Amino acid sequence: MQGAVLEDVEAEVWVLPTGRLAFDREMAMAGLLSAEEQARAARFAFERDRRDYRFAHGLLRLLLSAAAPRDPRDWRFRPGPGGKPELQPGQADRLYFNISHTRGCVACLVGRRPAIGVDVESRDRRTAAEVGRRLFAPSEVAQLEHPVESERWDRFFRIWTLKEAYLKGSGIGLRMPLDSFAFDLDPFRLTFTPAVDDDPSTWHFEQRQLPEGFIVAVSQREPAGPPSLRWRLLQDLPDR
Repeated sequence: MQGAVLEDVEAEVWVLPTGRLAFDREMAMAGLLSAEEQARAARFAFERDRRDYRFAHGLLRLLLSAAAPRDPRDWRFRPGPGGKPELQPGQADRLYFNISHTRGCVACLVGRRPAIGVDVESRDRRTAAEVGRRLFAPSEVAQLEHPVESERWDRFFRIWTLKEAYLKGSGIGLRMPLDSFAFDLDPFRLTFTPAVDDDPSTWHFEQRQLPEGFIVAVSQREPAGPPSLRWRLLQDLPDR
């Protein structure tokens, strides 16, 4: 793989649109997966979802091996607190990850601190605004009220990916109601209801929108200030 992973930063997020990748690239990624992962991929109803799963989990194994010397096929995982996947003990020191995939794009985040999360979504989904009105905090619902439909979709996906990245980074998952915390986009701010025991000042967020129509958000907990994060936007799979 070109360039060492986590050589001079605390975290890296690798984003890969998969729609144009050839079949042989998918099969190469599938060959890195465990039997359990291959079985999970096979359970997806649609082939395009199976493809994205294979690319996401194969890319993750390549990145972990670029950060710590180990054959990509040898990595073993387990559910951590709250069900968030983590490495089984004894494989690598201070190496953590999170992955996300949507139809046509995958994102893999690796870092040196455990509280990290990533979410990628396609902006093509047309149910965005209605979902936001049912699930978001009141201040977020107010931000969706815009006369231009495309702007409503854009705001929804910006908020949605930030929420998902926070839930994944914290390890809480969907056990926390989506209206118990809120993101303001302009100016950017994270707030919690009194029932939530967390400090928004300890979290760092970044977000990118891709020309292909995808949006990616990353979360990291860092009490001492913003951590260093490198973005890798790929056109093809990295060399092993």
